[in-house]
Amino acid sequence: MFIKFQNVHRLVWALFYIILQISGESRNDEAFNNMEALMRKLGQSFFEFSNGITKFNELRDSFSQKGQSIEDVNINQVFSDVNARLHGSLQGRTDAIQKVADYAEPRAFDHHNSVPTPQLPKSYFNAKQLNKPPPPPAESGDDDGKPPPYCTFCTQNCTFSTLLQMSYNEHFKVDVNLNRSSVHVPTSIYECDRALLEALVWSSDLEEPFKNNYKQNPTLGWQYFGSSTGFLRQYPAMKWPNDNSDKNSPDLYDCRFRPWYTASATSPKNLLILLDVSGSMTGLRRRIAKAVVNSILDTLTENDYVNVFKFSDLTEVLVECTNDTGKPILLQATLENLRELRMSMEQKTYGMSDYVIALSKAFDSLKDNLGRSESANCNQAIMLVTDGAPSYFQDLFNKYNKHKKIRLFTYLVGREVTDYKEVQWMACYNRGYFVHVGSLGEVQEQVFKYIPVMARPLVMSQKREVIWTPVYANHAEIVESEWQWELKTRKKQKLRSVNYKWFFHNVAENNIKKGANKSSIHAFSDNGKKDKKSDIFILALHKLKSFLDYGHPNISYKNIRRMEAEAEYYKKRNLHMFKDYEGKKFNFIVSASYPVYDIRNYTNTSKERIANFLGVVGTDVSIEELKDLTSPFQLGVNAYAFAITNNGHIVFHPDFRPLYDNNILKPNYNSLDLTEVELVHKNGLFRNNDEELLQMRTDMIDKNDADPSPKRILSVRVHRDGFKRVSLRNQTYVFGKIPKTQYTLAIEVPVNATVYKGEIEVFIHWKDESKNIVTNYFDPNSSYVDKNGDLKTPQRNWRIHPDWTYCRYLTPGKLNFSHTKEDILIHFIKRIQGSIVAWKWGSITLRWVEDGVDYYVCNRDLVQSIVFDAMVTKTFGESQEILNDQKFQNLIKSAGAELLVSGVLSSFVATRSGLTRWMDYPRDAKLNPTDIPFTDYHPRAIDESWYQRSVERALIEEDSYLVSVDFDAGARNYSRVTATRAIMASAKNGKKAPVAVVGVQYDLDKFLSFFGIGPERQEEPKNICQDENFDCFILDENAFVIGSDESRDDSGWSIPTDFTYIEII
Repeated sequence: MFIKFQNVHRLVWALFYIILQISGESRNDEAFNNMEALMRKLGQSFFEFSNGITKFNELRDSFSQKGQSIEDVNINQVFSDVNARLHGSLQGRTDAIQKVADYAEPRAFDHHNSVPTPQLPKSYFNAKQLNKPPPPPAESGDDDGKPPPYCTFCTQNCTFSTLLQMSYNEHFKVDVNLNRSSVHVPTSIYECDRALLEALVWSSDLEEPFKNNYKQNPTLGWQYFGSSTGFLRQYPAMKWPNDNSDKNSPDLYDCRFRPWYTASATSPKNLLILLDVSGSMTGLRRRIAKAVVNSILDTLTENDYVNVFKFSDLTEVLVECTNDTGKPILLQATLENLRELRMSMEQKTYGMSDYVIALSKAFDSLKDNLGRSESANCNQAIMLVTDGAPSYFQDLFNKYNKHKKIRLFTYLVGREVTDYKEVQWMACYNRGYFVHVGSLGEVQEQVFKYIPVMARPLVMSQKREVIWTPVYANHAEIVESEWQWELKTRKKQKLRSVNYKWFFHNVAENNIKKGANKSSIHAFSDNGKKDKKSDIFILALHKLKSFLDYGHPNISYKNIRRMEAEAEYYKKRNLHMFKDYEGKKFNFIVSASYPVYDIRNYTNTSKERIANFLGVVGTDVSIEELKDLTSPFQLGVNAYAFAITNNGHIVFHPDFRPLYDNNILKPNYNSLDLTEVELVHKNGLFRNNDEELLQMRTDMIDKNDADPSPKRILSVRVHRDGFKRVSLRNQTYVFGKIPKTQYTLAIEVPVNATVYKGEIEVFIHWKDESKNIVTNYFDPNSSYVDKNGDLKTPQRNWRIHPDWTYCRYLTPGKLNFSHTKEDILIHFIKRIQGSIVAWKWGSITLRWVEDGVDYYVCNRDLVQSIVFDAMVTKTFGESQEILNDQKFQNLIKSAGAELLVSGVLSSFVATRSGLTRWMDYPRDAKLNPTDIPFTDYHPRAIDESWYQRSVERALIEEDSYLVSVDFDAGARNYSRVTATRAIMASAKNGKKAPVAVVGVQYDLDKFLSFFGIGPERQEEPKNICQDENFDCFILDENAFVIGSDESRDDSGWSIPTDFTYIEII
C-alpha cells in the first residue's frame, strides 16, 4: 500500500511514499487509515518547518514584489541573440586567420623569387627541445667541432639555444611566450630538411600577424600555420607536451593528418582503396600495406566517403554495406566507420592478383556512388596498394576513365621490389601520383604526398573557404584513443576470464562431489535438451554472473550496492579534491582553417604552371567557450542550446559525453548523432528513430540562413544523475544556421516557459549621493576586531556559478589575479560603482589602467541580475535566527518537530543568476572530515539536478518539497537527506516563473526517526512500521529509497528486485 504525504485541503505531497509489505494474512484497514492520517500530519509539519527555516514565504513575496516583469519566453528573440554572439565570436576567428593567410602568401612569393636565395636559418625554436636541460659537456678529445646537441641547429654556426623565457598564462593554461612562436617537427621528418628550412624562413614573418591578432582580440586561442613540409608553427610559443624523452611513448603528432588541415587541403572526396592480398603480399609487404591503408584513412574527414576492396583471384569489399540494388556503397569517414575498416583488415594472403576485375569493380563502385545523397559528389580517387602490376591496363582505363575524372594513386610496397614502371605509369596516366614505400618508417610521409595533388584544382582556381571542423580532442591521437579503449576492454575481459576459470576449477568441481541441489542449473546441449554426459551442476545463473563481475559467488545484493556506492563516493570525492584533473586533460575544441597557396603562376626558369599547396593557417575555439556564449542564464532552467555539423553530428550539447571513466576517449566520440542525444518519448519497449526528430535533423542540415525556423514541439525523455533518473518533458525547438560556418544552432525551451525580469542598475553616476553600495548585498557583515584585538573577516557563505562568465580580465596584467570567482565579481562591481564614466558592457572592452591597457568582458544582464538576487536573498543570512522566534518555537512544539530541529544541518537558496547562499547549523552535525561540503559539490544553481527537478515538480504541484539522498549514501557512516522546493514568483498579469530553489539538509537518521522508521523514533504514537508484519520504505519521486525501517544502507537505491514492490508500483 502507498501512503502519499499530503494536506487534503491545499498542500500536495508527491515527494515520497510509505510502502508496506503485508506478511501472511495480516490486514488492518483501521491501522492503515491511522497511518495515513499520521503521515498527513507529519507531512504538514515537515512542510511548514522547512518553509520557515528557509524563509520561503518571505523570499517568494520579495521576488514577486520587486521583480520588473514576468513574460513568456520569446524563443525567437533568444535564438537571435545567441546566434549573434556565436557568429560574432566565430567571425573574429575567421578574420584573424584570413589576415595571417593574406600576410603569408606574399612572403612566400617574395622568398621564392628573391635573388640571391635567402640564407637558411641557423636555428629555430623547436617546441620539443625548448628549455631542455643541456647534456653534460663532452669529454676532452671528443669534440668534433659540431655544435652542442641541445641547440636546434641546421648549420655548424649555431647561435641560438633552445632556452626561451616563458610564464604561465591563464588564458592558454600553460607556460607561453607571447613574443615568439615555436615550431613542432614530426618525429618522422628530418629536422634540418632543406624544404622544411626554406618554409621556416618565410613563415617566421607570421609572428607579426599572430601577435597583432592576439592584441586586437585576446579571446583568440592558439594560432598556427601547418606547412606542407610537415612542421607546425604555433603562437604563442610553448613547450610541446611530448618531447620524445620516453621511448615507449613517442610523439606521433603530425599536423598534416589533423582534421583542420585535411579539410582545408582538399575538397570532399569519394575514395576507393584497392588492397592487394595476393600470395606475394606476405611478411613485411603485408605490414607495410596495412600501414599505408591506415595512414590513408587517417587523412579523411567526415565529409569524405570511403571503402576498401581486397583483391586477389576475387575482389571483395571489406565492410559489406549495400544499396537497394545490392551493390556496395561508400561509408562516411566517421571515426566509428574508420575503426570498422581498420578492424577488418586482418586478411589472409592467397592466390594471384586479378587487376582487371579489381579495377573494373573500383570504377563501377565510384560511378554507382556518384550522385547519391550519402556521397561527397566532388573529387573521386582510387588508391591502389600493391607490390607490382603485370601490365599497364591502358584499354581498361580508356574504357572506364576516358576523361580522367577519377584520379589513381599507386603505392608500391616492399623493400626489394624493382619493377615499378607499370604501377608508376598507371598513376601518371590517371592524373595521380606514384610512391614507393620500402619501410614502415616512411609510410606516413609517403602517404601524405597525395594531398597536394588533390589540392591542385583548388590552388589553380585560387578558391578559398574557411572550414570549421567537427569537435575533436586537442593533442589526442585516434590510434591512442582506440588503443586505450582496447586496453580497457581487454582488462575487463581478463578479469572475468580469470574468475571464470577459477570458478569452474574450484566451485563447480566441489559441487559435483557434494551432489546436486535445488538451485542448480543443468548444462544444455545445442539442441536445447539436457546433456546427461555433461550433467554439471553449477550455482544459480545470477550468482555466476556476480562471481564473474565481483570475484565472489555468494555476494549479496546489499554488498553489491555498497561496493557501487563506495565507488560513487570516491569518484565524487576525487573530482572534488583534484578538480576533475583526468577529465580536463582533454580539451575539446573546434578549429577554423584556411588554405595558403603559392601565388606564383609559373616557375622562374621553365615557365611551368605552378599549383603548389603551401599549408593551412588555423585557430581553435574551445567547446566551453561556445557553451558560455550561449548564455545559459538567458536560456533559463531546463532550457539549453546545442549545435550540429552539416553531417548531423553534435558540436556541443548537454548530453555530449565523450569520455569513458572520465579519462578514455570513446572510439566514436566526435561522430555523435543528434538522434542519439535527443531521446523522443514514444510508447513501446524499444527505442526507434522518431520520424519527427529525423525530419528536424534533416531540416537543420539543409537550412542555409540564420533566421529562426518555425517552432517544433517534441516530447522527450530527459535523464539526470547518470541515467538514474528520467523525466518526460514537452520541449519547443527553433534552429538556424550560424552564418559563414558549417554549424546549425538550435535552442530548446520547455513548452509554456516563462522568464522573470529582475535587475539592479549597478553603475550610478559618482555625483549621485544616493548611490547604494551593492556589494553589501553579498557580504553584509564587514570585518571586525575581536576581543583579542585581531581583525576578523566573517566566512563567506555564498558562491556563484563556477562555469558562467560574469566579468573577467582577458590579458595578463596588474589586475589579472587568480582569486576566486567570487572575489573577481566583487572586484568588478566595486570598479563599476567607482567608475567616473559610464561603464562599458559588451563582449570585449578595451579599458585603460594605470600601467597600460587591459581587456575585460562583462555580461550586463547577468551581473545586474545577480546583484538583484543578492538584494532579495540578503535576508536569508538571518535564517539561523528563526530558531529563536517564538512563533516558530510554537510550531515546533505543536507538531512534535524536535527531531527535525536537532537534525537540521544546513539550509540554502540557489537563484536563477547562479547565486547560492547557505547557512550551516553545526550543533548536532556528525560531519565526516572526508565528506564533501554540499555547496562545494553543488555550486551550479540552475544546472544542478535537484534545482531542475524541483522546478519541474513545481509546474505540476507548486506546494511540494522534493526529497532525495545522494546515491553514495549507503557507503557513508553519516548521510544527509536534502529537501528542496522551487520558488515561483508571480506578477500582476497572473504569470509565474521559477526564480530560485530553497532547500534544507537533514541528518538522515533524524529525518527517518521523525517519520517513525529511524533509530530514534518515538514509541508514541504507534504506527504500522513498528509491527513486525510490515516493511516500510520512504521513496522519492523516482522510487529511490530515502530510508527504510530495516537498514539505512538502503538509502540511495531502488527497491530490491527480490521484493514484490515493483509490481505494487
